[in-house]
Amino acid sequence: MKFGLYFPVSHQAKKVFYTTMRLKKPFVSIGLTARLNRSTGNIKFSASLPKTPKAAQPSLCASKSTYSQANKERLEWLSANGMIHPEFKDKIQTVLSEPFVFPNDIIDKLKEEEAVWENYRRFSESYKRIRIAYIEAARTRPEEFKKRLNHFIGKTRENKQIKGFGGIEKYY
Repeated sequence: MKFGLYFPVSHQAKKVFYTTMRLKKPFVSIGLTARLNRSTGNIKFSASLPKTPKAAQPSLCASKSTYSQANKERLEWLSANGMIHPEFKDKIQTVLSEPFVFPNDIIDKLKEEEAVWENYRRFSESYKRIRIAYIEAARTRPEEFKKRLNHFIGKTRENKQIKGFGGIEKYY
């Protein structure tokens, strides 16, 4: 369910709007969006209410949250920097309090090569959680799961981090 608010904006206010949106961009991760219609000069603000979670798929990393691990790391960073709106703090703390469980089969595969395991241990905890969760998300698709795991092992062997998407490396 979405709801929105429209109002006209002067040419001068459009510049302020863009500056403000750059500063508040992280709020997009909790369902707040704003769009500017250039032809009419109207801004539409909208908020998305949480969707009903899909049926849980079997997973070793199963949790109550529908947030991806990458978004949980973003929320953790926002929370640590005091950028969470007070209205959402309780819900976000609930999401962040869920522990991440590293799947034993993936960890065992990393331990098979000593160089891979040593390089892996040196990576930051947030990087490990994001990458392992990304691999785990493909568990129900065996070919994709194997491809992701092998790619991660290859990069770890080279002692390189995977850049990711959407600037996620900022949270590594």
